[in-house]
Formats: sequence, C-alpha cells, structure tokens
Amino acid sequence: MSPGFFHSSFVLIDGIASEAHCDTANSDLPNVVIPISCFSGGELRVAHPSGADVMMHDGVKHSAVSLPVCRGPVIFTASSCLHEVLPFEGRRLVLVGYTLRACESLAADTSARLSSLGFRPPSPSVVTGALPIAPRALALTEEQRDLLPRPNSVSAVASGHHLRTGISPDLPQLPISDFVSDCNSGRFFLDVCSGAGAPVSAAMQALGKDCFQPVDIIHCQDFDLLEDEFFAQLLALCSSGVVGAAIASPPCGEFSLLKLRPGGPPPCRTPEEPLGCISNDWHQSMVAQNSALLHDRCRELLSSVAALGGCIVFEQPPSSMTFLTETMQQWISSTLSFGAQVAACHHGMDVSKRWLFLSNRPDILDLASECHHGSRAHKAVWGVRAADGSFLSRMTAAYPKSLAAALAALLGRYTSSQGRLLPCAEWRSVLPMDPVWPQLSRRVEDGAGVNSTACWITPQADDHLAGLRKKWTQRLVDSRLCLRICSTLRAGTDCPPISAEELQPFLDDLCCFCEVPESEIENFLSIPPGQPFRLNVLEKLLALTKDPESDLCQHLRKGVRIGVDHELQPSPHWPLRTADPVVSDLVICEGSWKSASDHPDQVRELLAQEIAEGWIVERPSVQYLHDNFPAVAIGKLGLVLAEGRQPWITISLDVRKAHRMVMVEYCDQALLAFTFEGRVFTSSTLNFGARASAFWWARVGGALLRLSHAAIWLSHLLWGYVDDFLGGFRGDVAPISASIWILLLLALGVPLSWPKCVWSSECIWIGWSINLESWICELPSAKISKILDQIAELLSAGDKVRFKTLESLIGRLLWVTGLWTVLRPLLSPLYAALQRLPASSVGVSPELWAAIKRNIAEDCVLTRSVGHPSFHKGACITRAANTFVSCKQDLDQVPFRKRRLWVEVKDPGHPLRVLGDVGRSSLIAWRAIFQGTPFLKALRSPLPLKVIAEADAFADADVSGLGGYAMWPSGRTVWFSIRKDSQEWAALTSWFPPPLQTHISALELLAQLLLLWCVFATLPSNRGLCRACLRSDNSGAEACASKGLSSVLSMSEIVKKFLAFQAWSGVQAEIEHVPGYRNELADALSRLTPNDIAPLPLGDRVHPPLQWLLEQRLFLEPASASWPPPFKTWMSRP
Repeated sequence: MSPGFFHSSFVLIDGIASEAHCDTANSDLPNVVIPISCFSGGELRVAHPSGADVMMHDGVKHSAVSLPVCRGPVIFTASSCLHEVLPFEGRRLVLVGYTLRACESLAADTSARLSSLGFRPPSPSVVTGALPIAPRALALTEEQRDLLPRPNSVSAVASGHHLRTGISPDLPQLPISDFVSDCNSGRFFLDVCSGAGAPVSAAMQALGKDCFQPVDIIHCQDFDLLEDEFFAQLLALCSSGVVGAAIASPPCGEFSLLKLRPGGPPPCRTPEEPLGCISNDWHQSMVAQNSALLHDRCRELLSSVAALGGCIVFEQPPSSMTFLTETMQQWISSTLSFGAQVAACHHGMDVSKRWLFLSNRPDILDLASECHHGSRAHKAVWGVRAADGSFLSRMTAAYPKSLAAALAALLGRYTSSQGRLLPCAEWRSVLPMDPVWPQLSRRVEDGAGVNSTACWITPQADDHLAGLRKKWTQRLVDSRLCLRICSTLRAGTDCPPISAEELQPFLDDLCCFCEVPESEIENFLSIPPGQPFRLNVLEKLLALTKDPESDLCQHLRKGVRIGVDHELQPSPHWPLRTADPVVSDLVICEGSWKSASDHPDQVRELLAQEIAEGWIVERPSVQYLHDNFPAVAIGKLGLVLAEGRQPWITISLDVRKAHRMVMVEYCDQALLAFTFEGRVFTSSTLNFGARASAFWWARVGGALLRLSHAAIWLSHLLWGYVDDFLGGFRGDVAPISASIWILLLLALGVPLSWPKCVWSSECIWIGWSINLESWICELPSAKISKILDQIAELLSAGDKVRFKTLESLIGRLLWVTGLWTVLRPLLSPLYAALQRLPASSVGVSPELWAAIKRNIAEDCVLTRSVGHPSFHKGACITRAANTFVSCKQDLDQVPFRKRRLWVEVKDPGHPLRVLGDVGRSSLIAWRAIFQGTPFLKALRSPLPLKVIAEADAFADADVSGLGGYAMWPSGRTVWFSIRKDSQEWAALTSWFPPPLQTHISALELLAQLLLLWCVFATLPSNRGLCRACLRSDNSGAEACASKGLSSVLSMSEIVKKFLAFQAWSGVQAEIEHVPGYRNELADALSRLTPNDIAPLPLGDRVHPPLQWLLEQRLFLEPASASWPPPFKTWMSRP
C-alpha cells in the first residue's frame, strides 16, 4: 500500500479513540495510517498551521487538518504534531507504520534483520535529517484502491474524490439521476509540451483515460505553439469544455539560471532582467521573445481549461526565471492556488533535481516530497556535460514512471474513462451532433424589453409570421439569392447585398401576406417624410405579432416629443419605474465642448452633411428661437471621435445614425438647439446624447428586434445594444435565417451601415471579441491597452488625480466586471477615491465667517455664494481651526479668537480627486491583472444543478452560528453547522469585531459561501461549469452577492471570497430570496449546539474548511523546501 515509506515498527490499533498527544519516542519521519476495516468517522485530526479545522489542547486552540482515515492511507509527523482520533461508528481497525527515534543508533545486523522481515528501516542519516511534513492523504493508483476494505452497504464511498488539505473532501458520489452530465461526450486530458516520451499521457492511457494526442513539436513540426494558426486551434479546443485536465511543461532552457554560468553563449535574460536583457542583439531578442511567448501561450491554454472547471498543472524547475516575471506571478496569484515541489530521489533517480508543479486544485499537494539525503548525496547534473557534449540536465528532464503515474492518478479524476486517444484537430467530433441545451430558468436579456429573450434555441412565441417566412424561404432557395447575400456580406460591401429590383418580389410577398388591397399597396409601402421607415409596414407587422408597441408608429409619423412639459408614456415592454425622475432646469449654454472647438474643419463638414440630410436646420439667431418656439434649450456641441473598429462576428448589423432616424415634433425642435462659431442650429431629428434619444430609440430598436425574432423564429440567438444588432445562427440554416433577417430590415426601410455589417466566424461587438465557434468571449488587446494607459496616467499623477480620468477608468472597469464579476470588489477603493475631494485651507475674516454661517445648510454645504471664490454654492466646510465639523451646530461652537480663522473647504466641482494608499493599491492590483491574466470567458451556459440549497445565520452580541444544507433529488443530503463566539472569530479574522449581530448580513453571506462549498464538495470532478441556486432570507446578503460591491468592510471581504470561490470551483451561484418562515431547517442548523439533537443524520454532516475559505491563499509544500523569492513572499503573508 505504501512501499516507499521508511518504517522500523508497526502497530494495529483496534477501537481506540485517543486524545490529543504527540508520540515523542518517534522520529520526525512520517507515520502512515492505513485502514484495515470499514468504519465511518474516526478522522485523525492533526494540528498544523495549514489546517482549516480547529483542535483544543490544554485550553489552547490549534489549526488542524482532519484526515479521513476510513477512506484511505494518510501520513503525518506524529513526533511533533498533536493528533487525536475523532468519534467513529463500527470497528475502527487501522495499521500504523512508523520509525522510532532510537533508529539513529540502530545496529547494522538489527537493520538487516528488520529488512529481511519486510520492514524498511532508514539509515541513521535519514533519521537525523528528517523534517516534519504537512499531514495529508496519499494518492493511490486504481490497483491500490482495490486493496482498501470495501463496505457491503450501498452507501459505499466512491473512489472519485479524496481529501485535499480539507478543501476537497471525499464524499459519496452523487447518483446519476442527480447530476446531468455535460453536453460533451466526455472530458479529455491534454498534454502540452509533453516531451519526447509523453510519460504523463502514457500513464493516463494506461489507466484507460480519454486523452488527446500529446502536443509537442518533437512529435510533429505542425505542433508549434508559436504558429498562430495552430495555437488558435488549440485555444478553441481548450475553450470548448471538452478538456477536463491539462498539464503544460514548456521548455525552461532559456529561463534557466545555468545560462548565467561562464563558458556558454551569453544569456538572453537575467534575474534582474527576466523579460530580456537590454543589451541583447537581434538574435538574443528573438530568443527571449519566443521563449516568453511560449510560456504566455501555455498560460493562456491552461487558463481557458480552468475557466471551464478543469484541473490544470504547470511545471517548471523551482529556479526558473519565469517565476520572476510579473505576468507569471500575477497568474499564479489569481489562478494557481497550490504548489508542490517533488524531489527526484523519491522517484528512484539518484540525481540532485526537483520539479515544481503548480495547480488550481489541492490534489497536487499529494505529490510533494523533499530530499533528506544531504546536499552531496546525489549526482550533480546542473552544468555537467555528458560524453556527447550535451548537458546531463536535459537527460533528466523526462518524468520517471512513478511520477508520471502519480500525476495520472491525480489528473485522471477530472477526465472520463473510455480509453480514447483523439488527435487534437478532431476535437469537434467529441461535441454532440445535436446538443441538448439547458433549460434556462429565466430570459436572456436581448435589449428588446422584459417580454423578449435573446435565446431562441427553441421557439419562445407563437409563429405569427409563418406564412411570410415560408414564401421568402422558397424564393431565396429558388433564386439562390441567400447564397449571394451570404457571400456578399462575408466579402464585405459598401451597399445593400440585393438591389431594389431584387427586393421588390419580397415586398410583394409581404403585401400578399398582410392582405393589402392592390389599390393600397403604394401607400402601404410608402415612407413618410422626415424619417426612413415604412411605418405602415412596421405598424401592420407589430399588430400581426400582437405586439402592444404598435402605437409607436403614430408618434414616429408626427414626430416625437422630448418630454419637456409633456409626459412620455413608456413602452409596455419596459419594467415600471419605482421613483420619479429628476427634472433639470432648461439652460442656454454658450460655446462648444473642447472636442468640437479643437476640430473646427471636421465639425463644419459634419454640419454641412447633417443639413443636407435634413437632420438639423440653421436658424438666424437665438432670439429667433425664443420668438418662434414655446421652449428653448441650447446645449454644447461635442465631437465624438470613435476608436477604430475591427471586423465583427457571425452576422452583425449596425443601424446608420440610429438616433437621427427619429423625427422630432416641430414644437420641441428648439429644445435640441446648439451653436457653433456664432451660428445657431435646431435639430429636426433626435441627436446623440439627449435623454429623449435613448428613450425613443430604445422603443424603436426593441420593436425591430422583437419583429426579427418573429420573422426568423427557428433556432437562433439575437441581441441588440442601442443601434448594434448581433445574430447567431446554426451553420446549416444560417444563409436562410440571416437572409430573412436582412430582408425584414430592408422591407421596413431600416438604414443599415453596410461597411460595418459582416458575416464571419468571429467579431468585436460592443467592445467584446466574440467567437461563437468556440463559444468564448475575450477582452480585445486594444481595450486592455487603453485601460493600462489610464492606470499608468493615474499612478504617475501622484496622490491627486484627474476626476475625468478616474471616472472614465471606473466606467471601463465596471464594463469589464460585467463578465468577470470576481473582480468587482476591486472597484470599491476606486469608487471611494471618486468621492474623496481635495481640501483647501482658506483664511477667513470675521465678516466672511458670519456670511458663511448665514448661508450654510445643516450638512455644512453652502446654499449660495458668499462673495469669495472658495466659498461658492455647493462648497462643503469640513474643518474650522483644528476642529472637524459635520453639521451647522459644530460651526457655531468654533470660537473666533484672532483676526483670521483657517477653514478647510472642499469643492464638489474640483477637477482632481485624492487617490489615497488604498486606491493606489487597487490600481496596482488592476494593472497586474491586466498584464498577467488572459481575459477569456466561456459563453456556454453552465449546467443548472437540481439541488435544494438553503443556509442561514444567527448572531447576538458574542455568539453566532452558521448552518445550511444541500439536498439532491435522490434524497442525498449534506449539511453543516458552525458555532463560534467573538473570541473564536477574532482568532480567525479581524472582519467581525463584537458585537456580532452588527455583522449579520456578512455572516449570512458567509453561510452562503459555506453552502456553495457543500454543493461543490458533492459534485464529481470530471464535470464542466455548473450553476447552483442558493436560498437566503437575508436581503442584504442577496443584494451584495448580486452587485459584488459593498462599503461595509465585513461584507466587502466576504463577497470577495464568495466570488473568488465561484471562479475557482467552477460552480456559479445565484442567490434567491426565501421567506424566513420557510427557512426553518437552515435556521435550526445555524442555532444547533453540541447538546442538541441534529435535525438531519449525523452521517451527512460535513465540515467546510472555514479558515481556507476566508484566506484562499497560496499553499506550498513542502514548506521547508527551498522556494524562489516570489514564493517566499507569498508564504510569509498571513
């Protein structure tokens, strides 16, 4: 069972639950405990700093690890680590192998005698050099698992999961009926930079695991990760969800410290310049660039696998200079939480060598080992050449069979077992021919209102336009026009893909379908002046589809109102507003914005174009507006300089000048007036930036989108964002469905911007790079560069930064966190900085002080100007003399003793903001994330879990409790109950100072985190992304989990952990509200005391790793090993 462990003695322990103690007679070599009988409970709890559990001894609390001996062998250091046996059921018979300290002086004949009896006594040097290890369970092969005792009951523990430092417990496997498998037919293993022998792939195949062909340029020149085409293919594979486990071991030669030794070619990088030496020539620069790119691409591939719930492993020598780069350090911090060094001598190699394996799963810690043989006990290979001149270190690069087998046992848990070996190029064959899409629990926002959804994989409404679609489809097929539309859009075009003559038969079909009399056809297809739409057609189709928005066309014919002194009726597809809007006063501004005044020639050209289009009208003067219009408002003219666009994905359509397509009623046209170079203009149509423009185009765009759904009807995806539409269609029906969509918009007279309309496999849509072939979304490099430029500007500005830049950056980051919600908490310090105004100290005379006090509100904000430039309306007084003030009463208590009083004032209109240390740290964290994290997001919907999961918390001043349960359809249940007082919380974290009831919302959210861990712990390893619906009766916890932000410290910290655990585990959580009276079971679990009778079976109770969930830090084993500098920094953090 454990042939590699030294032991001089063994003992059979039968039915003894020992109390906490140390075995001082033992050496520091580890004990191995092997179960002989079947029992439940009886965990071996071992004190260790990395533990998530707690044990008491002589009134002192110790962090501890609970090892489930009943499920397999465990190891720990009994000589120096307190350990105890927890209560158990059944006969607990275990075998313990250990080494006595007296073996330091063991006679040679005695040692030989023990060896002949099957013992494995260590040498005296091994005993004296032994160091304590972290307690952990052993990784077993399938053959070793077969040796474990098997219970006879049907509740036998499956071999899929094992305890990993208390984070991933070994729980009984869910019945098949409880867990719907992934849409893909299996989860495969991918070996990147596998080496010539591909030992891990070979070991995986020996276990009967599903594998892709090993990837290494040694096997095939086409397998070159530096080639963009091959890398794109591999990235699509890793982003598809079919990879359950992946390992990457990129070449380390150009990152090796051996390059710094004399006698060889000059190094291309050094520890001081890990990205490349500034003195590099062209060849060295290319070597440095290509080696760095290879590591970058390995990281990107592994990140894609991890984002879809897969297990990833990255291997390099501990001394590799790749760990000195900022991008690698950031990637490790954000993605790889566990690291293990492996000594070559533990796998039969008599060389001084170590491997460092980093992973996102704690299983990797089982591989950790350390050489205790002394510094000169093994052959040195670094810098030593073989007879043929090659370096010996290259000869030892391949993993030995035992290490490859251990890696395969670890990675095999995350893959399927059908024994398949598939070429990487054939990965799409694993996808089902007709995938089963999960039934979504709610609509997918498409921009067309609450009665519409983007996801039409199955029809979402009655087929009102079936007759029209049938006619158009037949005509498209007969004329093969659909293929021409497809090829025209794919090639790019500046004009419509079909002519007006070719469109006419389709308009005839439309008139026939709408039963329009021949005498009225011309009027039916006419376009009213002032706007581009065939409003009669739009009105008729909305009526036929029973859309309540059909009255919209009446407003479009007459011209829409702006909403000044006139109430606008919202669309019936919009949610009702719960608060009255804030109505601003009408103002007349002078001049233009800087963007317009800095580009006068461009503005004059654009104004001429808009006059020619009839969108604006030049008026004689401002007085003319007052004389001829009932209300006048003049705004500032601005010029929007759009960033360059890139090709778009699938089928994307852009409405040309969308807001200008809506005519404004004459009486309101002066409300959209502006001036430029002394000239006065009014708007005949809506313009960009006006509130009414967004209101009316949302109604028009929503109506167009809903009609598009009705016309296409068959399986499709469709979104609209302002004037940008995006459609996703199945490849076999795309020419027909997309052509019907385009024909509908042409029939309605929608002016499309044809140069921006593209038919392609990928695109950039509203800022995101979207690929529906691999179903991934990526943040484009141009967006990342823009964000990094703004961060650099703010960091270089010192403590006071420009408000506009900070506000713009927050807007961009908020947009990014729409997909990467795990980063949302990092916005809190920046929002705080946005409100932090610089203060000015001003000397105030008695007269000015009296005027300030007369004109100040209760909150110390001036209600009017007092004749001093620093004390205008809206300015806030924060300090007078040496006294901080927050209300008017505080001001009255400030004495005026001298001729002048120093007053601190803050101006809300100040162009600068105070960043502060916390804000600066946040910007540095954002910079590191954008520099080192691949921003790839899977678009596939996670599989919904059929689980009832509820949690609750209670707290009074000094005691709190957390409890919850997860119940599956089969009746399988896991539950937890944790009770802690304020002192116990203080020992764990500083987030919950007493009284504890003030943190009830944070405790409720923490209970949801523990509940999510319970769901995660019961799931099989070889799965994809999942989504669990959790229930809570606390509105504060529910809201914070949804927003990802909170200004309360405890809530802010817990929501960080809650979101981070979702990203790490691959289980997304959606918290829904449950009334308190219906959450009785979870409430009872949260209040459970040791003397109470549990409402659920004790055998179903689990113990979430509370300390690890609160820390979620990097774990490294062996802790006593020699670690690179950045790892030492991480290990020193609390």
